[in-house]
Amino acid sequence: MKGLAIILGIYFAGEVISWLTAGFLPAGVAGMILLFAALRTGLVKGGDVKGVCRFLLDNLMLFFVPVSVGLMTVRGFTAADILPLALVLAVPVVVVLYVSGIVVQKWRSGKGAQDE
Repeated sequence: MKGLAIILGIYFAGEVISWLTAGFLPAGVAGMILLFAALRTGLVKGGDVKGVCRFLLDNLMLFFVPVSVGLMTVRGFTAADILPLALVLAVPVVVVLYVSGIVVQKWRSGKGAQDE
């Protein structure tokens, strides 16, 4: 329960920051920055939020179902819209996966060098 309260509190703080910046900084990004800072400074212990984070990650696909159903019910989609939509969805995914892989490799190589 403590982990859920922490995650929801950080989510709410992200929403407040987004509102204060008039939407310049998206709430999700602000929340991730806050959570990262709280974990790095030791304000929040990783074990406190591990269970909630594991649950959310294990059920991540459920968060995409409403969006997918909403897209299917939108009127006006034609066959000509499928290719641009697929590109808009696929290109960012590939870029994020590629950049994430590079960051993890760099992080692991740096971490391994420090441990020795």
